Amino acid sequence: MLGVIPSNNDVKTLVVNGFDRVNGTNNTFDFIRQHGSALHAHNFSFDAASNEAVINQQINLLDYQFVDWILGEEGTSTSAFSYSEQNKIIEYLESGKFLFISGSEIGYDLEAQGSDTDKDFYQNYLKADYISDAAGGHQGVYSGYGLSNTMFAGIDNINYDNGDQGTYNVDWPDGIKPLGGASLCAAFADTDYNTVGGMGIQYEGTFGLSNQTGGVVYLSVGFEAIYPETKRNDLMLRIINKYESQLKVLDEINIHPSDLKINNIYPNPSNNSITISFSVLSHKSPIEINIRNILGQHMYKTYITPRSTNINWTWDGTGENGFNAPSGTYFISLSQKNISQTRKITLLK
Repeated sequence: MLGVIPSNNDVKTLVVNGFDRVNGTNNTFDFIRQHGSALHAHNFSFDAASNEAVINQQINLLDYQFVDWILGEEGTSTSAFSYSEQNKIIEYLESGKFLFISGSEIGYDLEAQGSDTDKDFYQNYLKADYISDAAGGHQGVYSGYGLSNTMFAGIDNINYDNGDQGTYNVDWPDGIKPLGGASLCAAFADTDYNTVGGMGIQYEGTFGLSNQTGGVVYLSVGFEAIYPETKRNDLMLRIINKYESQLKVLDEINIHPSDLKINNIYPNPSNNSITISFSVLSHKSPIEINIRNILGQHMYKTYITPRSTNINWTWDGTGENGFNAPSGTYFISLSQKNISQTRKITLLK
């Protein structure tokens, strides 16, 4: 089963179902439901396709900025990533795109049982090192948590299915460690990370010989098997925020520059207030200004009615409730109808 969310705008997100395995698992072939509903919960429109459609060039990954690739318990018997799929992912990431991938047997297939080509792809493009075949060194660990100072900070009790929650039994999740500048963002509960590895990896940077900045978020547990739905929604929001804050910022710099353009931000960094200077072509619609922190949490929102072409607006470093925002990185977004611009700003107090 596949699905889409209709939109009048260009759809930049694609969900790929690459979970084909039927032996030794419970594959209902409809896990688009869990992935799609989590995207829809945050107003993200998406297209969906099978991995075969990607392989056969019926779908071009390069038409999308954000790909969510479902692998479930896809492993050695059916291959997590064929060479054809690997080449398409390599091209995609080297083009500065964002990949979210989840599955419990990817490392076992590509690194433990794979060829040198498989291992190179796994380590240099998924930015992971396979450590163990089961969290905790034994079958049946069913919980994890987000690490502090990462994209999943504060998200605890990341529970996944033991076979009783309607998906499949995630009984042998890979233990993984980050490579090549990646960071661990999620770990298994009650385990020794040094011995068996962790549960999630995040990476933003270049791939191969490309100078384009792309990104990967990799969970060694199938996203669809995580429960309840609210937990999946929490995780997906952080993944969306990672895409928007770290990568979409780069894409938005040249979108309709004559209609809405950020000319200057000063001082940046600042220990107090920050002024943003921007120009707008249309005076018919208000400008929405949003500020969020590095975790994607909302800090401040306001609207400005444009009365001239060039506008200066100053943020005094406080949130909507009047509290002083702490030192750190923030993202300021200007939007008018379907046009948006986003920039990083830094407070140093």
